[in-house]
Amino acid sequence: MLPGSATTDLPIKHIFEPTVTQPGPWAILACDTAGIQARRITAMKAGDRVGFAEMEHVYPDLRRHFERGASKCWDEDEWAWGAYVWFRPGQVCSLGRSIAKPEGRVHFAGEHTSPWIGWMQGALQSGLRGRSSRRPRERPPARLPQGRQRSGI
Repeated sequence: MLPGSATTDLPIKHIFEPTVTQPGPWAILACDTAGIQARRITAMKAGDRVGFAEMEHVYPDLRRHFERGASKCWDEDEWAWGAYVWFRPGQVCSLGRSIAKPEGRVHFAGEHTSPWIGWMQGALQSGLRGRSSRRPRERPPARLPQGRQRSGI
């Protein structure tokens, strides 16, 4: 049995098993990377990305158990184009406070405006932050059908 996850100093940064709690003899082993290393891997052909031998440095016997694989490059996805922000060194400190600050009635949202950069929690938190900063709108009084009156209660 493999450990649930590993963080490395290899081009693949995180290795995890999303099926660790599912019964059965098979498992899915996934990995991800970001930044310059991700750009280098994205430039490879899809088949070469799947066969990229970096995970074998962590799990030496992996190839013997490998059946098939898939590769997803978020830079190539027309709806995501990178999936999440990748700040340069120092940008989190220099932009952190101002990137989430509203400009008048315009509020900026997304994981890049939160402390959870790169995670869905960050996107959700940023949406809630924008919602909580607005004043609640007053509801207009309900209209009653003609001939009916409100009670004093």
